[in-house]
Amino acid sequence: MTKSKRLPFGIVFDGRDNPTVDFQIIYNRLAYIQSFEQKAEVMELLNELNEMKSGYYRFCVRGDGEIYMRLLARTSEDVRSAYEMMVMGGNIARALLPEIEKITGTPDSNNA
Repeated sequence: MTKSKRLPFGIVFDGRDNPTVDFQIIYNRLAYIQSFEQKAEVMELLNELNEMKSGYYRFCVRGDGEIYMRLLARTSEDVRSAYEMMVMGGNIARALLPEIEKITGTPDSNNA
């Protein structure tokens, strides 16, 4: 995302001999909930971002407090749309991460 900040991600394709290909993109370690007393406030923000700003992506929270971003989609054998969604995901994360960090207090948490 920047010279000092990396955002790990993974992409999985599942075609199973179908004309369409399901895929999933996950951007990991966006931020971490530092105190579980703030979980309700963080969840409220993530729900708002999911409704208004994240496009096809969804922000989620793992049991350990890790905030990640996920997309489930379908494409044809031409994976160009998957590539475009992957690029869009990085842009969405870059644009919305400051809002998440403001509430979690975890800048640079994704360098761990």
